[in-house]
Amino acid sequence: MSLFGPNIRQLESKHDIPGLIKALDNKNKFICQEALAALERIGDVRAVEPLMARLININGFVEQGMSDGLCRIGAPVVEPLIAALKDSNKNVRKGAASVLGKIGDTRALEPLIAALTDNDKFVRQSAVEALGKMGAAGVEPLIAALKDSDGNVRQSAVEALGKMGAAGVEPLIAALKDSDGNVRQKVVQVLGETGAPAVEPLLAALQDSDGYIRRMATIVLGEIGAKLKDTALRVRAVEPLIAALHDSDGRVRWVAAGALGKIDAKLEDHALRARAVDPLIAVLQDSNQDARKEAANALGEIGDARALEPLIAVLQDSNQDVRRKAAEALGKIGTQLEDDALRVRAVEPLIAALKDRGARTEAAGALDKLNWKPGNDQTGAYYWCTKRDWSKCYSIGTLAVEPLIDVLNDRDAAQQVPLQEAGVPADNYERGVLQVMDALETKLQGLKAKDRRNAAFTLGLIGDARAVEPLIAALQFGDKHMHESVADALILIDRPAMEQTIAVLKMRDNYLRQHVIETLEKTNPSISKAIQAALQQSDLKKESTPSTKASTPLTKWAPEQSYFFICSGNASLIDSYNNLFKVGAPAYHGTAGHYYAGIGDLGAREQEASKASLPFVGQCYMDTKSTPMSQMQEVLRAIEAEASREVHIAFVSVDPTGVAWVQKVYSELLKQAVSQDILPYEMYVTKDNDASQFLLSSFNKIS
Repeated sequence: MSLFGPNIRQLESKHDIPGLIKALDNKNKFICQEALAALERIGDVRAVEPLMARLININGFVEQGMSDGLCRIGAPVVEPLIAALKDSNKNVRKGAASVLGKIGDTRALEPLIAALTDNDKFVRQSAVEALGKMGAAGVEPLIAALKDSDGNVRQSAVEALGKMGAAGVEPLIAALKDSDGNVRQKVVQVLGETGAPAVEPLLAALQDSDGYIRRMATIVLGEIGAKLKDTALRVRAVEPLIAALHDSDGRVRWVAAGALGKIDAKLEDHALRARAVDPLIAVLQDSNQDARKEAANALGEIGDARALEPLIAVLQDSNQDVRRKAAEALGKIGTQLEDDALRVRAVEPLIAALKDRGARTEAAGALDKLNWKPGNDQTGAYYWCTKRDWSKCYSIGTLAVEPLIDVLNDRDAAQQVPLQEAGVPADNYERGVLQVMDALETKLQGLKAKDRRNAAFTLGLIGDARAVEPLIAALQFGDKHMHESVADALILIDRPAMEQTIAVLKMRDNYLRQHVIETLEKTNPSISKAIQAALQQSDLKKESTPSTKASTPLTKWAPEQSYFFICSGNASLIDSYNNLFKVGAPAYHGTAGHYYAGIGDLGAREQEASKASLPFVGQCYMDTKSTPMSQMQEVLRAIEAEASREVHIAFVSVDPTGVAWVQKVYSELLKQAVSQDILPYEMYVTKDNDASQFLLSSFNKIS
């Protein structure tokens, strides 16, 4: 015995098996590991029973070290492990099966097959996994295990058969009929990984009398075919899949079109690719909308010019998902066309599709691929609405009113994204993944609500009276944020909206009335007084309960501007600020821009400001907390200290009526940034025009 415990090297040199076995229980984990390694090297059969006794830990799990030790000892442990398959402790039986599988001795084959009838499902699963490591001899027992009563055991059998190559393919195809969706999903995954050996059996399965088998075989063929390097084998799959486009089951036609798109697009020989084009064009008229959608997608992947006119016609399909795929396909085909006249042929229908609420996003994307550039007209406004660039819409002016009203009126349910585009495994088409769909729909609905709010506010900035009636109608829908945006827009449009605003306020709650009145007090006190008088005359004054909001004092007009500099190392955050400021600043006689600067630039400017003792009379804000600032070099130094490589700046100037608006935008986006672990820098505010110009000239303008 050494000072710190047993001397493992000495015990090993003496082949002291009892001493090494005793060391396995030492409190020092390192000594235990050394003792186990020594027993493995010696390979004495006397170590088998003690290792077996320690194979299962107190939690009922296999102790990895003991398992590895038994495996390394090898042949001497096989018979004791076979005997352990009949132990009264189910965890011992499970562990024994696991180790036998790792050793791979054929003596364990029959005992492991017998273990497939064990009354414990975990023992059976462990036996299945072990048989999967026994090579061809394990195939028949594994096929039998596909009928086990437990779904997890069957999944393990599927996975094991997948390692058997061609021998496992036929049973796996039969397992596509399993009642458990998880098992079927595992079969699809395993067959897809099997590759070339699975092609011929899957092609045969296309003739199966069961529509579900035909459908799943088609899906797997598409997955395998897209990865195959053997062109001849890939071509071999094309004709049967073309035949499947005429299957009596619409769902088979649907997945056949998708499979052809994946396989055909990979073929380098144009003549070979062209074989599927006409059959796929015919499917564009299929009664099954999913088949039409996949056919459009496949034609886009193949890129044959013959599909151009049929796809243009499909832009009028009754189903929005089909129209979306047709628009995408036109963009893909257009980029591959050498004939400019054909490419131009796709442009006008896609421009018309910008008015299609269901497919406008895809139409805009296709037009981008065709290098089409929007003009400063109504069509351009439809395009920029789709791109959510509200400042561009504002710059177009009155020609953007109709497209913006269209966005404002879009209260349809959010588009449902197909499950395959959400990354849901193929088999889940049958079971439905409602939680995924709900999450996607909620996200898209939120996006549409934001679009409507932005469209409303932009309409207000443009100030065209045609927007009044649609804005009034929009007050009947949406949440309080939508109501605020609409009310702000009506206020910006001014007097033509006043009487209709009063009429709506009589029907709405006090929250909206209070918001309108407070906003008007800042922007147009005379209309605010008129609305309050009208409400008083109809006995619909604000409730006597005091508002939780602080009353907003009347801000008198003053010619001076306030200049705001919001800084961050996160370019995306500053871009978000800038997009909002560019839309709203003109309403407050101001401007906005996105700037950036490197650290070296700021250091040089700081020295320049210090030498000239330039003042900066203003405030430094972090959310609602403010600190007075008096020197320009202090501002530059603070900005420089926070940045690592470069700093981005959102600049906005407004008249006094816009100060509260800028502070609100700053605070709202600050909260969103912090929730996403983005730490923004401070906002610097001054009314000193000279200081503002100096600071602004320290940065480089992006937009």
